[in-house]
Amino acid sequence: MKLRFLNRLVGHRVACLALFRAILAQCNRVPLTPDQKESLRIFTRKQFRKNLKLDSHRCASAALEIGYEAESILRASADGNLAETSRILKLLEELPPRRRPPIGAAAAAKPGGAALHKPGSPYPGATPVLSRPYRKISGRRHIPKLVILPTGIPFLRFKKPQSPFLSRVLRTKINWRQKLVDRRNRLAEEEVLASGEDLWDRLLREQHCVGRGRDANPAWAEWYAKCIGLTAMAEKNSWSRDRELAGRMQKIVDRERELAEKEKRERKRAKRGGNYNGNAGGARAHWGRGKGKGGARRGADGA
Repeated sequence: MKLRFLNRLVGHRVACLALFRAILAQCNRVPLTPDQKESLRIFTRKQFRKNLKLDSHRCASAALEIGYEAESILRASADGNLAETSRILKLLEELPPRRRPPIGAAAAAKPGGAALHKPGSPYPGATPVLSRPYRKISGRRHIPKLVILPTGIPFLRFKKPQSPFLSRVLRTKINWRQKLVDRRNRLAEEEVLASGEDLWDRLLREQHCVGRGRDANPAWAEWYAKCIGLTAMAEKNSWSRDRELAGRMQKIVDRERELAEKEKRERKRAKRGGNYNGNAGGARAHWGRGKGKGGARRGADGA
């Protein structure tokens, strides 16, 4: 009977993942070219993906034995065994053409590495949002919406789905503001303990002469009050910057709305002018046809 739950067993899954990572690690150590190493990694991933849904103990055990043997061969080749290295090269030559990536495929997939665009990062050459509104656009103008989060962070929403870069920026701002709030609350709770530390230091100094000849250090409560004041000031500055940013964004929304209304009136004016010219031409053609028919009819009557 087939055991459908074999791939869900925790021990089996951990062993397979450990073997998979070990083989990939040894693929990076073998003395081969980058393209050959990439071929080994692709072949390894395909084999593990093919055996992902095995539901037989016998087949799973055989696959694990093959994997352990492959890992030992790769390890021996990485340690300098030329016989195992030639064995790996022979295996790569026997791979079907569809399993071997073209020469330079890894380099072509990542040209330079840094030139690729990462999800959530700003697009190269993207114009800042505060540089809007644009004087001339293609198509109809869409008025953005000013959205202010419960944390007081404003942003302009132009369309859905939301940009990954905007989501990352908002998440970073929210986390930073929450850290300020958590720090202020923690300092306020610890400020009570700071008064007790000052009392303890004073008792040690007066009754046991501990630290009497040294320079007096600032009190614990004084330092905590200073830290709380700096945190509160950072919060206040953050709220002030967000209020200023919200005002600038509101001006952008108002200006976009004005330009949208202006462009709407211009489109109506242009449409009205086109309809007028078309109706006038049609009327002239209609009266011309009527005049011609009437003249012909009068000529026939006179004859």
